[in-house]
Amino acid sequence: MSLVIFLGAIFFFVYPSFTKGRISFIDLFLLYCLYFDVTNVFTILPIYFSQNFLMLFFSVYYFIYKVKVKNKYYKKLLYASFFFLILISIVPILGGESLKLVIANFLRNYSSIIILPISFHYYSIKGKILNLVRSVYYFILIWMLVVIVFTFLKIDITGEAREGLGVYGFGSGMFYFGNMAARGAMTYISFMLLLVPLVYKYLTYSKKIGILFGSGFLLTIMLVALKRYAFITIILGFLNYISKSTVSLKYKLGLLVGISTIGMILIFNPTISGLMLNQYQARGAQSVYSSEAIEDDIRLYEPIYVIKDVFSGSLLEILFGKQDSRSIDINSQLHSKSDWLVHNQYAQYLLLYGLIGLFAYLYLFYSIYKMTSFFRKKLFERKIDVNEYWIVFQNLVLIFIAAGMVGGHVHITFRSIVLIFAGGISGYFYNLLTSNATAKKAQ
Repeated sequence: MSLVIFLGAIFFFVYPSFTKGRISFIDLFLLYCLYFDVTNVFTILPIYFSQNFLMLFFSVYYFIYKVKVKNKYYKKLLYASFFFLILISIVPILGGESLKLVIANFLRNYSSIIILPISFHYYSIKGKILNLVRSVYYFILIWMLVVIVFTFLKIDITGEAREGLGVYGFGSGMFYFGNMAARGAMTYISFMLLLVPLVYKYLTYSKKIGILFGSGFLLTIMLVALKRYAFITIILGFLNYISKSTVSLKYKLGLLVGISTIGMILIFNPTISGLMLNQYQARGAQSVYSSEAIEDDIRLYEPIYVIKDVFSGSLLEILFGKQDSRSIDINSQLHSKSDWLVHNQYAQYLLLYGLIGLFAYLYLFYSIYKMTSFFRKKLFERKIDVNEYWIVFQNLVLIFIAAGMVGGHVHITFRSIVLIFAGGISGYFYNLLTSNATAKKAQ
């Protein structure tokens, strides 16, 4: 089975060579990530067959043979990415971590981080951003079909420790996800929905029907799963759209009507509403969703507890973290927990890699946001309209940063969705600026 899955992964690297340069592996990267999310339930691949190991080989090939032009913006992203990746490898080694665990952690982070400078370079030089945009259509439909097949065949999550992510967890006794939920699917499908308004514009009529149907299915899953942050993601993205003065009133009304119509159909569907009620009760109802429960949620206080824990140590621990565990002992008037696993991504990085590690990670997002904002300003001065891409960029990056407060950044597909689009949109803006045809649009 491992060999079969490995050969399937090779398809994503080989297929572009038959398209005469129209498509690259980078255009297919999100589908590549989804492929491993889907097949993970069938077997655990050896490291040399793994998703991240293959990406390591591709990136080395790309840097050696494809990077002919190196502008300062690409270099900045590349250096920032490698600084973070090297830091999270060197620091644990110096702290006594085993080499095997360090390599595993490096590879786990590598794919979703290194795609940022690669996508910026590719779409700033020759890549067609619409290839990436249209890949979202196939991603959503394939994800939907996989859930339908898994549900029909009753393919559930493997491992009892993660049963809350399976059919009797997020699936509400009805939907089966394989191991996709354990790989961040319940969060990243909400981010895929943030891309739908942009993707919809560039599809044929039949594909527009398809993506609306797929989006309705994803919303159904979100309603059934009752994952709080997924709803917050959609609400924040919608508010950003309607707050932009550059978005026409007609488009805003169309978006509002579309979301409201799909939402009302789903909510008033007796089957869906019944599953929502069952899930609400199964997850503790008031104990999970009440204002009191939210206030008492220990995860809200994690940064405070981690800061106290880290800053009670030596200067080296403050700067480079404790590296030994993602868990802490909590003793306060509000909470008392031993060996509590930290969920907050920033608190976790502070605990593991210290202030330097945390700043190195945040610098990636600061850098890409700052340079993309600069490119957008220059394009605006030239009267080149890129607002639809800018809104998507803001939604993905800013909401992803906020999502770090509840964790999940380490899921490969989730972070890859955000960083490939962040790098790709920024590279596309740079391409427009440096192009002789200043009125150029994505083709």
